[in-house]
Amino acid sequence: MNKDNKIIFIGPGKGTVTGQNQVLKGCVAAITESELISSGAEGEHLVSKVLLLIMAIIKYSTKSVYQKNSTLISASRSTAGFLKDAPFLLISLCFSTKTVIHAHGNDFENIFSSNVWVVKTLSRILYRKADLILIPNSYMSSQFLEIGIDGRKVKVLNNYHEYTADINDFCAGKRMLFLSNLTKDKGLFEAIEIFENVLKTHPDSTLDIAGASLLSEMQHNEFQKILSRNNRIYFHGPVYRKEKEQLLRECDILLFPSKYKTEASPLVLLEAMAHGLAVVLYKHNNIHEVLPINDYVVNGYNTSSMSDKVHLLLNDFSAQRNYKFKCHKKSKEFKFEDFARNLRFHLEI
Repeated sequence: MNKDNKIIFIGPGKGTVTGQNQVLKGCVAAITESELISSGAEGEHLVSKVLLLIMAIIKYSTKSVYQKNSTLISASRSTAGFLKDAPFLLISLCFSTKTVIHAHGNDFENIFSSNVWVVKTLSRILYRKADLILIPNSYMSSQFLEIGIDGRKVKVLNNYHEYTADINDFCAGKRMLFLSNLTKDKGLFEAIEIFENVLKTHPDSTLDIAGASLLSEMQHNEFQKILSRNNRIYFHGPVYRKEKEQLLRECDILLFPSKYKTEASPLVLLEAMAHGLAVVLYKHNNIHEVLPINDYVVNGYNTSSMSDKVHLLLNDFSAQRNYKFKCHKKSKEFKFEDFARNLRFHLEI
């Protein structure tokens, strides 16, 4: 891309902070000559979202007429998300704008194989026309290659964390953490099952649970029953910024038994590693790529196997300290400075 061109970023720049929203803002911060046109706002009223989208389309159309800018679109992977992104992709195509798609989530194949002919056909055409597709996880590449996109146009851009504190003393402990949206697929109830297995032999261990609840009424009632019967489980609700950092500093082991279909590169893994937590997770969608070793990666979505991995860390504090050190060291490869440098490299800036 021409170094003299301004980069226009398009995506959910307002509303509730999400992983996609956070990384998008990081992209903008990484490029000096850049501008964010917010096309979405998580958690806002539908009317506000529609008005924001219309204003974004008008603004981008106007800029495309009078300026020759390169464009990076923070793409949504749902059908509704694609329909929101499509006007910007079409405008880019009409004005021969250099277009980069920053893909989030592992289910773009749902769009490419949609039962709605227009969505299926248009998505394939527009994504093939993109100059570059950035993905946070190598596992995601297949869904783009399968629709005929040149593999040379698909590049991995790892996510990043914003924590830079050094840790000199890696203390071992028995405080476990589940930090994610509260859903069944994200592994909430499996994390509880794993913890209760561990509790039988380590009665002094604890489990902190933090995140926004997306549970159904039945699941919520089940969760409340668990909290009422087990006083070793502490629920914090959603946590952000300083409160989240404090919780990460105080915990020892992150439990991440996620089977969430669209899991791509959860920021919580990098955040936990940066705070020196030992990370134990299911082998799912290659999310374990960020870990320093695979000793605590569980095959087969088996809670008993994950319980065994946790037992190893609790029974051998030396091994736990060593793994925490390795996780923290590995996290230094995912700092914002590295993300910014790699983004500029891919954009040829």
